[in-house]
Amino acid sequence: QSARDAITTFHVLERFSHGAHDDGYTLLDCKLFTGRTHQIRVHMQYTRHPVVGDPVYSAHAPRDPKAQLGLERQFLHSYKLGFTHPETGESLSFTDELPADLAACLEGLAKRSMTTG
Repeated sequence: QSARDAITTFHVLERFSHGAHDDGYTLLDCKLFTGRTHQIRVHMQYTRHPVVGDPVYSAHAPRDPKAQLGLERQFLHSYKLGFTHPETGESLSFTDELPADLAACLEGLAKRSMTTG
């Protein structure tokens, strides 16, 4: 089986300073140009910045359970999804708000924000 291209770009939205149980966090906006399985998770681990709460791709994540920010899942959310309908050719786009559990994590980290602005 040969490797296939997987292209992800990202933009830093906010950085959070380190805490007692972690080295800090970065909130990213990722754009996928390909749709490979676990693409964001694999790419983030490769950059040594794994997704919070990822049970598989976490080789470089803090081992302290408190570094998971109280989440019982990965800190991943697809806020915007767009594609061309395969039959009609219509361009479709959908957006969604950040779920309450992820919003609560960001609220808890707000005092550690390093964003100036």
